[in-house]
Amino acid sequence: MTIDTTVTNGRFVGSEGVFEHAISIHEGLVIDTAEMDDVWRTIDASGHLVFPGMLQPGSLNANTTLKLVRRGTTTLLLDGSGPIEGAPIDHLSAIQHVSEKQVIQLIDPDVVTSMQIDDALLQVSVDLLIGADSSAFWDIVADRTLPVHVTHGGDPGFPLLQFLYHQGNTACGLTPSRIAAVTSVIPAQWFGVYPAKGSFMVGSHGDIVVFDPDSGDPYHDSTIPGRVILSTQRGGMLLYNGQIHASPGSGLTLNS
Repeated sequence: MTIDTTVTNGRFVGSEGVFEHAISIHEGLVIDTAEMDDVWRTIDASGHLVFPGMLQPGSLNANTTLKLVRRGTTTLLLDGSGPIEGAPIDHLSAIQHVSEKQVIQLIDPDVVTSMQIDDALLQVSVDLLIGADSSAFWDIVADRTLPVHVTHGGDPGFPLLQFLYHQGNTACGLTPSRIAAVTSVIPAQWFGVYPAKGSFMVGSHGDIVVFDPDSGDPYHDSTIPGRVILSTQRGGMLLYNGQIHASPGSGLTLNS
């Protein structure tokens, strides 16, 4: 059998840690690498981190989508605003889920200390850092007992992976595995699409983000190093070196 894609030599980041491995993706799903016979496309991720595709809020506005894809987003949580246009990423509506579960939009970081967390998702926006106590922000993000989803805030072009990797490590020793958790694993679990999303498990969607933490960032006026080298969605090339490779409208609406 000819396998569609194999990703090798990267440091794969999950919520439980970082491991050196290889994964194969065939017909949109992760398969057991032991099944590999011949490979149509090999992605060499040497020296890079490989994250599961990010889940981020946004709209299907074409400009917004482009910015999100370049930042490593592979699944959109629709916010109901903006024109509905074809987009080369999977998307699901957050509206019906919000009515079933409580989402805590964290405005005052001190509130969380007196709040009973019961099947609720803390959506922590990087906007909180503006005029706020950044130490409280990082305390919440780093607390592995909290179901936190860190979002880009009002700027879909914000270099979120770079920010969490470099600033978070400096501020509180934020690990790559926690970054994967708060940008992918936890929101995927909460919205009912895990392990299809947010996972490298056999049978999950082939959504990966190859991240170079040290190179310059060509997409944003930022002094934070790092860039998303490439991303795939269900095994298909979504982004490579800044260029979108998926056809508009190729995304799917997901049902949890």
